[in-house]
Amino acid sequence: MSINAEQGGEDFDKTFKTFIQAGELRVPQSGDGNVMGLTARTALDSWDTQVDWVAASGRATLYSFVIYHQQYDPNRPTPYNIATVELAEGPRLISAVIIDDLSALKVGMALMAEFDGDGQLVFRPIE
Repeated sequence: MSINAEQGGEDFDKTFKTFIQAGELRVPQSGDGNVMGLTARTALDSWDTQVDWVAASGRATLYSFVIYHQQYDPNRPTPYNIATVELAEGPRLISAVIIDDLSALKVGMALMAEFDGDGQLVFRPIE
């Protein structure tokens, strides 16, 4: 699937979310083959190119994380983590790392994307 850069950031975000809802992790690629960041709204407005959405490998690296000990959502028991992961293709995104021992979270650890039972994109450590 592709969108024209002139369609702007709103369609860009909608397209990314549509793929996630379909259980697909895709990243935007410019017409010259370069993978774009997932927050490329401003770049889209200035590019005169087509954006194609290519399948991502799912491999990622833990870039940063925070562990919450206060419950903000009744459906999410504490403690839980929110992480910034860097996809192997380059873009970074916010997600959660599914791990039994939160103390084992380490910046730089290898991760793999998956979709949980609710269709949310999450990551698990890989060896």
